[in-house]
Amino acid sequence: MIKFKVPHRLPGLNEVTAKNRTNKHVGAKLKKETEELISFYVPKGVKLVTKANVTLTWHERTKRRDPDNVASAVKFLFDSMVNCDLLASDSQVWVGSIHHNFIYGSTWDGVVVELEEEDYL
Repeated sequence: MIKFKVPHRLPGLNEVTAKNRTNKHVGAKLKKETEELISFYVPKGVKLVTKANVTLTWHERTKRRDPDNVASAVKFLFDSMVNCDLLASDSQVWVGSIHHNFIYGSTWDGVVVELEEEDYL
């Protein structure tokens, strides 16, 4: 199992949509900056060699954002893991299940990512 923590509030779908409506370059900049931030926390020198099941535990200090808004940041997480070579691809060939857990009223904002390789015995 590979586990890492991104201790930052990632942009939700509402924020991404607002930026993209402003200007496509503003939206692209948000995506790039978010993926660079996440990449700092992705374990280096590790690469999954089989399909992985993913559990994401989202931590939110407040209850202001809906779970679907928070979880939309999964796109940034997967793109960062692919860019860092942790995952070969974010396609269904490499990603099995994705489970989301939400902890509202947490002492911090961010997400804990757990990847468990499927056992092909």
